Amino acid sequence: MKSFIAVLLIIPYAFLFTGQKDSSGTFLKELSFSAEIDFCSSYLYKGVVYSEGFVVQPSLRAAYKDLTLGAWWNTNPYLKEDQAAVSEFDLSLYHTFETGNLSITNTVAVYFYYGTDAYPTTAEYILFASYSLESFGFQNDLSVDFIDNPGALIVTHGISYTVDLTPWLQFGSAANLSWANGLYNEVNIGLRKSALNYIGIDLAFTINTSSGFYIKPHYQYNVVTDRELQDYIGKQNSSFGVLSGYNF
Repeated sequence: MKSFIAVLLIIPYAFLFTGQKDSSGTFLKELSFSAEIDFCSSYLYKGVVYSEGFVVQPSLRAAYKDLTLGAWWNTNPYLKEDQAAVSEFDLSLYHTFETGNLSITNTVAVYFYYGTDAYPTTAEYILFASYSLESFGFQNDLSVDFIDNPGALIVTHGISYTVDLTPWLQFGSAANLSWANGLYNEVNIGLRKSALNYIGIDLAFTINTSSGFYIKPHYQYNVVTDRELQDYIGKQNSSFGVLSGYNF
């Protein structure tokens, strides 16, 4: 039932991709697609390792004007006894509003989990705001569950720096910190405690080609700041990956 309700939240808006068409064919001209595949040493998300060991994470996106519909998978090539080949599938609908240097994205994301000890299907509302100032960016991200664990909340603050090293090579870095309420930490970590969960850094190089293909080696390192949370997820964690993508 929860899966059905969650999908219903997205399906009506997905029809916007096929419903906004005029006689001049503007819809087809403004519709774009992208595909990515990320090979990572682990599935690390907001300070928590959800899959240890090598994972493959493909994704697809379709965008029309300020709307984007996306699908993302986490797959485990080297299965353990309690793992499914696909441990997670996410379906997301994004709406982005931009004015000047400010960008605000509202997202509804539905999460499907598979495996012996899988989480129940759930969904989140995500509010992401960023402000760019030349090579620097300032980000705030709020995610709140509203299906299986209503009110489970995590907030991330970050600052990023991006620079073009050559016409085809870009370097990006970010520093961030994240705090969560007790319900979020109980569900994702196992300890019901509101805390400053972690501080972290992200580093990446993006290699672009004129054909629309790109490669992005990236590294993520987090330090768990709360001592009680360290007993559950360790003092630090990291992940390295190589992402490749294509813009159609």
